[in-house]
Amino acid sequence: MPSLIIRLCDIAIKPSASPTAKLLTTWRICSDIAKRLDSIHAERRAMRREAGKLKAFLPFTRQAIADLEQRAQERR
Repeated sequence: MPSLIIRLCDIAIKPSASPTAKLLTTWRICSDIAKRLDSIHAERRAMRREAGKLKAFLPFTRQAIADLEQRAQERR
């Protein structure tokens, strides 16, 4: 929801915005960014866990493991 962050920034930078409104919009922006980072971290963890399970079947799963590790690295 980048549009949410943009809308919140627009509210916060208005000259008529109260300090409370600025604080609340800043808090919402930080909260949204933290949720996104948590989601990305969880996805990467799941990919690494799946790659770890495939390591038991080496050498047959070498390419699948490499693909998962590459996707986890790109998701960073």
